[in-house]
Order: sequence, then structure tokens, then C-alpha cells
Amino acid sequence: PEKAKQILSNEGWNDTDGGGILDKYIDGQKFSFEFTVMSNSGNEVRKQIGLILAENCRKVGIKVDVQQLEWSTFLDQIHAQKFDAMILGWVMGISAPDPYQIWHSTQAKGEGSNSVSFLNERADELIEMNRQEFDPEKRIEFMREFQEILHEEQPYTFVYVSKSNMLFHKRFQGARIYPFRPGYDPLEWWVPTEIQKYTQAD
Repeated sequence: PEKAKQILSNEGWNDTDGGGILDKYIDGQKFSFEFTVMSNSGNEVRKQIGLILAENCRKVGIKVDVQQLEWSTFLDQIHAQKFDAMILGWVMGISAPDPYQIWHSTQAKGEGSNSVSFLNERADELIEMNRQEFDPEKRIEFMREFQEILHEEQPYTFVYVSKSNMLFHKRFQGARIYPFRPGYDPLEWWVPTEIQKYTQAD
């Protein structure tokens, strides 16, 4: 927090009126450092993330309002890019990632999935080369450089990667676990006839 206060002060954000919220004059107009972070209602983890964010920002003089919206309303706001900040999750395949939909600049237009309007020419080049390259080692190089750009520019703050515990009975055969949601395909599962407990008639 002390380092954050120093950085903010260096950028001209100070509590000039003693109200506990940082402010700054921009083009002759005084602005308070405050914003709203949105998430979808019913998701307790995202709600807690928002509350933790708000509390930590309060300690350095930034006011954060936490707002939860019904899922469809939340998505409408995201697609229309009508938000200050939001808490959302992405799931991508790890065997052959293609970040085009989320990160390419063309997807920042209209209601594309690049809802944070991330624009970077080099990132676009890497994403496009990744889609055209067959050599997996070269694709890994492209994606590493792409991730370095994300790390430096930080259009998102990545908080955590969730873990899942999965259980299935030993009677089931063909149960494979995959690294992407939901992590399994029930159409691959089967039970040998001699140990089946249920039939369609049941």
C-alpha cells in the first residue's frame, strides 16, 4: 500500500480536501479516484474478489463500488463496453491456444469478446502468426512473447486459476479428464454390461 501511495502521488493523485479519496485536476476539472467494479450475481467468489479489491483500494484512497448484476444484464453491459472494471473468467484450451477472440484488436469493435479494448499491433501479429503456423515449437515462441506483452500492458489483472476435484465410480470406463471445462465428456463413458446397475427401463 505504501508503494501504491507513492506511485499515485507521483502521478498527481493526492487527497487535497482531506476527504479520504484521492483527487486530481485534469484539463482544469477535479476528478476523484473512484470507480465501479461489476460482477455477476450468484457468484460468491467474484463477489469476495470485488470486496477485497474495494478494501485494499480504500487503504490507498481509492473508492471502489462493488456492483453485482443478473447474468444476462451483466453480459449486456460487458458486450456494450459500459463498465469501469469487471470481474470475469476465461477458459481456453491449453494444447493449442488461440487468443484471437479475446485479444485481437478486431474483436474490440461492436460486441466482440475483446471487451477491454486491448489494442496492440505486435500482439495482433503474434496472434495471426500463431493461427497460421503448424510448427508447435514456433507457436509456443509466439505465445510466450504474446504473454509478455499482456504482462507488461496488463489489460487484465489475472487473479487465480481455479482447481476442480472430480470423482467417478470405478465401474465407469473411458472416463478421461481434460484440461478445459467441464473437464470431461460423458458421451465417452460406459459401464460393462455385467456390472451395470441401471438400464433404460429403470
